[in-house]
Formats: sequence, C-alpha cells, structure tokens
Amino acid sequence: RKHGLPADIDSVVLIEGDAAYTHSTAALRVLGTLVAPYAYLHHVFVLVPRIVRDQGYRFVATTRYQVFGKRDLCRVPTRQDQQW
Repeated sequence: RKHGLPADIDSVVLIEGDAAYTHSTAALRVLGTLVAPYAYLHHVFVLVPRIVRDQGYRFVATTRYQVFGKRDLCRVPTRQDQQW
C-alpha cells in the first residue's frame, strides 16, 4: 500500500519511482517506452481525456478473451518468430 493502491485493484499497475499508474495511463506509459510506431500511439492517445481512455481500457479488458481467446499456457516463440 506504499502507493495508496487498493489491495484488490483490477488493473495493470506501473510503478515508476514513487509514482503508481493504473489503467490506460499505465498502458500508455509502457507504450511510450517502445520503439516506433508503438511509441507514437502514446503521443496520440495521451491527448484523449483520461476518463474516456479508461472506459476504452475497461472495454478491451472485459472483451479481450472473447476476441483473442484464452489459453492456459503461454506459447514459446519459435526461432522464426524471434526474427521479427
């Protein structure tokens, strides 16, 4: 509880120094650390009001398994996958 977050938080949490970020803000800050074109998404979506971004984040979070499916195990990338 160092960062004032509830124990039952239902979001990704990004800790940077003394700051904690959740929901869409955490996801966007991670995107900002990636290479182009993903980093550019940070600069675009950060302009959207947080309340709207968080609604989109929650929609994706609740529908991702319906769209992408759910697996019990993570797939290990092949050598060919790793070359991308």
